[in-house]
Amino acid sequence: MAEISWIKISTNIFDDEKLLLIESMPDADALIVIWFKLLALAGKSNNNGVFMISEKIPYTEDMLATIFRRKKSVITLALDTFEQLGMIERIDNVITIPNWEKHQNTAKLNKIREQTRLRVAENRKRNRLAIEKTPCNADVTQPVTEEKESCNGDIPKCNEDVTDCNADVTQQIREEKNREEKNTHIQENPEKQTETQNLDENQKNSCVRDDVCASESYSQNFSEHEANLLSNPQKYYAKLVFDVWEEADLPRPKSGYVTFLMRDFRLALSELQRQKLHSDDVIQACKNYAKIIALNRQGQSWWDSKSTFDNFVKPNVIKRFLPDYFDLESFKKIDRGKGSAISKSEEYNNVEIDF
Repeated sequence: MAEISWIKISTNIFDDEKLLLIESMPDADALIVIWFKLLALAGKSNNNGVFMISEKIPYTEDMLATIFRRKKSVITLALDTFEQLGMIERIDNVITIPNWEKHQNTAKLNKIREQTRLRVAENRKRNRLAIEKTPCNADVTQPVTEEKESCNGDIPKCNEDVTDCNADVTQQIREEKNREEKNTHIQENPEKQTETQNLDENQKNSCVRDDVCASESYSQNFSEHEANLLSNPQKYYAKLVFDVWEEADLPRPKSGYVTFLMRDFRLALSELQRQKLHSDDVIQACKNYAKIIALNRQGQSWWDSKSTFDNFVKPNVIKRFLPDYFDLESFKKIDRGKGSAISKSEEYNNVEIDF
């Protein structure tokens, strides 16, 4: 991914309990230096805290020893220590930093880049249409050949009109170039983007309404790095799902959104593709599921199954929560006198779900 030149470091980082524990170790200084070198390398790579030297090759301890100019034994000790303290995770021999968004707000950066791309494309389209509709571009020779009808014999006046019209077109092109330069400056300096320069409502809806499963062709097997190369609308889609799971306290990776995107969400993509479910329906199903879990915790629902997202999207589960099938009352316990509560789970045990 494109290299960027900043990461966020808190001023009270040395008050963190994990760093305090490291400082009590014999090789404390070396370990702390390696930790900051890891943060800097992850920031330069701009790969959501996943250490990959190329699309298919992860960084190894030998590589890090060479890059950091340290002995391999020190690198090994540092990585083992960081892993024990939960500062890094190793997934299929790939080193990752959980909660990387704490150090680098890649979601905001990607949103601004996508916003800039859409704005530039729209400006170019609008200017092309304006140029095509300009009368002087239709036929600049017509005023001269038909001087009596259109110019009344005044050929210099016709040429003057054509010159003025071309000047207008030149001004449109100049304005478009200035807008593109401004947008490029904003893209390269995301921290200067004000909160009022958000995606407009239509662009936000387009991200949510992208039918990820129907409009894209997905591989059945994703590596962790490939999962981080998902398009911005797909990442936005995954973030909406993750927010529902987090708010409802449903099973999810302890390390946060990045691991959820790499693991739970990518595992669910092939099933979502097979069922051809629209992203809007899936997100609403997630919210319906969260409602039922909340009722269960209050003792008002018989449904007590709490699933990870990749298990939730299985046909026999998600269909009950899709907008066209969801019935809140059917999930509630039924009181049949003298405090005895009998659920409707018996009815669902005999239901056959067809696709």
